[in-house]
Amino acid sequence: MGEIEIPDENAHIFITNKHFICFLQVLNLIYTYNVIKSNFDDRGFILKSVGAIILVLTVLGALKSILILMDKTSGMEKLQKCSRDLLIGFGGIALCGVIPQLCVWWLRESMNMQILHVVCNLTPILFHLLFIRQHYTIYRVKSHNKNSEDFGFSKVRFAIVLIHLFSLVLFCSFAKKVVGEKDSSAVVGILIKNTLVFAPASAELFAILLEGIYFKTEVKKPAGVKKNTPSLRPSNPRPRPSSQPIPYYSKWGVYQAAPIQQDLHLTGSTCQICSSGFSATVIPRILVGCGHTVCQACIQKLPREGFQCVLCPFCRKLTKLPDGLPSKLPKNYAVLDMIQEIGISETRQITADDIRRAAYYLIPVTIFLGILKLLLLCVDKRQDTENLIKCKRDLLIGYGGIAVCGVVPQILVWIYRKSLTLYLTQVICTLSPIVLFFLFLIPHFSTYHVKNQSPEACSHTRLLVVSIHFAYLIGASIIADQFAREEGQKYNYIVGISLMYTLACGFTTAEFFAIWKDGIIEEG
Repeated sequence: MGEIEIPDENAHIFITNKHFICFLQVLNLIYTYNVIKSNFDDRGFILKSVGAIILVLTVLGALKSILILMDKTSGMEKLQKCSRDLLIGFGGIALCGVIPQLCVWWLRESMNMQILHVVCNLTPILFHLLFIRQHYTIYRVKSHNKNSEDFGFSKVRFAIVLIHLFSLVLFCSFAKKVVGEKDSSAVVGILIKNTLVFAPASAELFAILLEGIYFKTEVKKPAGVKKNTPSLRPSNPRPRPSSQPIPYYSKWGVYQAAPIQQDLHLTGSTCQICSSGFSATVIPRILVGCGHTVCQACIQKLPREGFQCVLCPFCRKLTKLPDGLPSKLPKNYAVLDMIQEIGISETRQITADDIRRAAYYLIPVTIFLGILKLLLLCVDKRQDTENLIKCKRDLLIGYGGIAVCGVVPQILVWIYRKSLTLYLTQVICTLSPIVLFFLFLIPHFSTYHVKNQSPEACSHTRLLVVSIHFAYLIGASIIADQFAREEGQKYNYIVGISLMYTLACGFTTAEFFAIWKDGIIEEG
């Protein structure tokens, strides 16, 4: 059996998302200190702020005590407790960023808004100390891309940050119309600051929720392990039983994978050069000159002898590339079959528990939209907002939310393919438009039409957006077909989901952009 060689764990130190969250919160504390300093002479401000913080501390302390008592009696596993605490911690921090962004539309620059802002800026410290600190150094988020996880990056985090930025641009665009030019600067300032400071916490929350976590634990280094040399693994090791913990080797050190998950890195299903797991996109190709298996992308980068021959990095034997193309080398179908067998659990049948789980995820969405509607009603009553402005705002929120529900599954299907995560997302994105429709669209559904257009006519904006949707559908079909030809697998479900959500939500997106760009007028 070959010798396992591990790079020095201290050779590279990367800043991950959880470190970035702490850094942003430190900057936020500096900002909060300046706010408190400027209002320090106001006795009412100080007393109310201290009282609110004590109240929050009491509630969070009671919650933590209850959870500790439950853990002692329930016998919950350590990984589940860690995941629960992290969800509460990062969820609370994310909520501290959202609440001021909603309330600023109503409270503007009042003292109550400043008190709320200070409390929401200091509360993340409590969430960190009570729920995150004890797990901070021992967990990592699972990643579908092993290399990306070293840098704290995942596609879920990236998607959540993009949604935050999209929402920021959307709300800033009509802030002046809703609150007036005088107060718009305060509203936009809070929106920008809280988005930049708290968006990474939301990203971490959804990464933990959707991708899961595992513990990062140090394992005593085996005898004969060397440092600062590339890792070489045996080409065909014997698979270990899935019930036993399996060490996972990386530049960070040695980690213990979750016992219930089979580690692909020790079953010959990863490229021994880049350590990426073989899949539909990381194609295992056989170097016919020696029989070693390497991914197609790494073969392209191997040193060449002439135009058509590459050197095997393990045995230095030559392999001739047909037409000089790695894609012409034979695939290792034995590896592909093994991956398919290991991945059977990911494509299992949807159970009743999965449906209930999707319904549970829909509850917070409904609560959030309900709170948003109530806050908007309070703002309208306080500011005596014009009917036309209220109508346009509600229509943009309603149609925009439905459009997002149509776009998200079309993006995630390329990441998760056929998986439980995609199914849960589909359920949420299919049912959420019903809530949006009843809360924001029904009150104005028959009382408006786009400017310069009759209710039956199609504006140029609508036509352009629908054309873009169908152009994407055609492009997705072509790309999926190309994948199917190269990988020998069916990608019909990608086309099916793209077609379903394009037809269901494409015209909604068109209506959103027509209202946003062309404006509306009320009938009667």
